[in-house]
Amino acid sequence: MKKIITLFFALIMLLSLVACGSQGKTQDTTLSSADVQAAELENLKDSANALGALYNEIIPIADANGWLQDETFSKDANATSAMVQVASEIVADPTMLEGESAQDVIDGIDEMATEWDTNIRAKVSEVYVAQ
Repeated sequence: MKKIITLFFALIMLLSLVACGSQGKTQDTTLSSADVQAAELENLKDSANALGALYNEIIPIADANGWLQDETFSKDANATSAMVQVASEIVADPTMLEGESAQDVIDGIDEMATEWDTNIRAKVSEVYVAQ
């Protein structure tokens, strides 16, 4: 009698395990870290291209108005050019981030682009006067 009860409980446990294990597989809709990184790199590329376009648009205006002789402007222009170059290199070789977030670089580039699009554009639109 004890063997029959033991077999009965073992059968119930087996059926419960089978019932729990037979749930349908759900589709994973979360993005993998590779997908997130690819999206961040695409955003980085877009931000760098936008900053590069601003730079290429404003530098001829600055040159025509004499601003390339201003040391502070030249340093800002060189830093901006370097930032665009580094961003392009990161897109080509994401290991350059060394564990840092691409979003931090994007934020820096976007901040720099805002500065170029507003303050620097307005400044170089006027003729440079040496101080």
